Amino acid sequence: MNATAKEALLFACFVCMATAASAQTPDRECTTTEPDVLGRIKTTCKDVKPFDPLGDLQADIKKRMQAEADRKKRIQEQADAKALAEAAHAPTSSSAPAPAEIALSAGERVWTSIRTGHDFKVRIDGEYIYTQVILPPALQSASAFVRAELKQAGDKWVGKSYAYLPYQGKKSTKWCHTETDFEIVKMSDSRIEGVAPHWSSFNVDKCQPENVEMQPFTWIPK
Repeated sequence: MNATAKEALLFACFVCMATAASAQTPDRECTTTEPDVLGRIKTTCKDVKPFDPLGDLQADIKKRMQAEADRKKRIQEQADAKALAEAAHAPTSSSAPAPAEIALSAGERVWTSIRTGHDFKVRIDGEYIYTQVILPPALQSASAFVRAELKQAGDKWVGKSYAYLPYQGKKSTKWCHTETDFEIVKMSDSRIEGVAPHWSSFNVDKCQPENVEMQPFTWIPK
């Protein structure tokens, strides 16, 4: 083989090797054979997985869309939780259902707080008195409740008030159980008077009211 032929063969080898290298991608594997007697080189490539030049871009777009959907979902959940918590502690509006529209059990009557405007179901059973706050519509289908059980002790009724309500924390809403003292000191067909706890702040992390004071209340028939 003369010098010219050798140079041509070397150039051909270089071109084939360069072509094989350029064909090599993360999704393809290529192999090159040794030159045969005629100087021919064979390159064979196979896909490691289906080659998709837009695969990375599509995956990135999908990831971004999912992240945006998750962000919107979190915002909506926070808004729903805030609305639920506000509804739990909002005073009863003047458009509250009339007593005839409130489902009552046997022996129950509806009373209204002069101070807050909240409505209560009250039932007397012997020496016991049972009360239940009529919650806003947003909470009526949830597991929330505010109710009390009192037992007659002399000329008054003494007991506990139990509640399970959502409270808005710094990052999310937390459902809390609370138990507080509750007393009725006077009761007639036209008036219920007593004392109940009121607080200026609530520790959501501990599910505990803070700065609690016993304050008088008065209810009148609805």
